[in-house]
Amino acid sequence: MNQTNPILSIKDLNLEYRQDRGIARVLNGINISLDAGKSIGVVGESGCGKTTTFYQVMRLGTGIITGGAIEYVRRSGEKVDIIQMKENSKEIRQIRG
Repeated sequence: MNQTNPILSIKDLNLEYRQDRGIARVLNGINISLDAGKSIGVVGESGCGKTTTFYQVMRLGTGIITGGAIEYVRRSGEKVDIIQMKENSKEIRQIRG
């Protein structure tokens, strides 16, 4: 079997929104892997977290990540932790671009 290394890995991602009325846990244990040269489709009911998940990958979303990892592998082979990037940093803007 031909095994590849993913260029994007979302592992056990958890996200919540904190509001006056309490905490809303909106992502609970999301896992997605994307190999180089491949594409994926994400389907689900309205409001199930599709957009919220990928906004977090791009560091565009609101909310607080309470667990998990989002790893991206640069063309150089260097792994970076997207969660640790500031949302408007040069580093994440290069990944978005």
